[in-house]
Amino acid sequence: EKNYFIFSVYGGIKQSTDPFDYINIGTSNDLINPIKILGTSIESKIKLDKDNYFTIEVAHSISDSLRSSRSPKQLNKTFDINDPQRLAFTFKANGLINEIETRYNGYIEYKGAHFESFNTYNLNNNSFKWGLTIDQNLIQNKIHLNAYFKNEDLISPYFTDSFKNKLVLVGISSSLRFRKLPIITLGFNPTSQLSYFGNHWTVARFYVLNFAASQFYRVHQIAMNSSVMYNNFVSNISGASYIKNNVTVIFTHNIILNKISTFTSLNYNQNSIYKSYQLDQNISFPIKGIAFMTSGLKLNKLIGNDLRVGCYINSTINIKWLGSISIMAAKEYMPISEKGFYTDYTGSIQFTKAFGNSDKYK
Repeated sequence: EKNYFIFSVYGGIKQSTDPFDYINIGTSNDLINPIKILGTSIESKIKLDKDNYFTIEVAHSISDSLRSSRSPKQLNKTFDINDPQRLAFTFKANGLINEIETRYNGYIEYKGAHFESFNTYNLNNNSFKWGLTIDQNLIQNKIHLNAYFKNEDLISPYFTDSFKNKLVLVGISSSLRFRKLPIITLGFNPTSQLSYFGNHWTVARFYVLNFAASQFYRVHQIAMNSSVMYNNFVSNISGASYIKNNVTVIFTHNIILNKISTFTSLNYNQNSIYKSYQLDQNISFPIKGIAFMTSGLKLNKLIGNDLRVGCYINSTINIKWLGSISIMAAKEYMPISEKGFYTDYTGSIQFTKAFGNSDKYK
């Protein structure tokens, strides 16, 4: 795509979600006042070379929202370029540094509290965000590294324009692919959000650490695949009913024969509320060339509780000239506390029919 320059004008009426635009607030005749908006935007893309480019967009809007004018008698409908709360700005950069084989993706975004458009929500606060993602390959693409840096400009429509709580989050992931060795992936990903607990708002932080390794191999010409996964979820949420630390370990083993395959999974889960084990064993096989079926058992065990056995079946039946019918039924047990399980019954029937001659599209 070549360089471009786009100038746009937009306008219309939209439903306001701002409490300032409610009429007769506090009465049984509460109404939401639709607001009129008018805006302009300029967007441009500039290529530095074949691998690097950046885009920039600047927009401005006016509206008859009560919040933007602060008074229903003094609606401000003039273009005021000096008012940053009516502006929006976006800068994005993408590219590749060939000398060191590094890809990058960065952005800077600003949205004023009174800026209005048809694809954004007004949060009554100025919003400023930035982020940078870097991808790096090493040793002839055998090692891949990914890292991101971004700020968290946490805002809420329930706070005044002056509310700010800024965080900088750093996440990293990597994968290692060496011949005849397991494929290994590592990752650390933090997130955060505004949450309401008790009678106050707080910043909830979540951290996820994960590790996975998988290996495909053959034993006496039989194809097999084994994998192990570790996941650790940590949060700073307080309260006895919230899971603050969750550790999951999963081991899987798959045997692939000519027409039959088996799958085994052993799961261990531990958190601040309960500990549980689950063994899943299934087998998949065809039936006389017209159907394919998968059936299995799940053994569920809570520490200090009884063993529960669930089951499931999936089948696809192909009927000539009619189509295919997929049937699924399952009885599963999900732990809800250290005291017991929740029993879940699910089932579905799906019919699929393809029309026309598919060969002409090949």
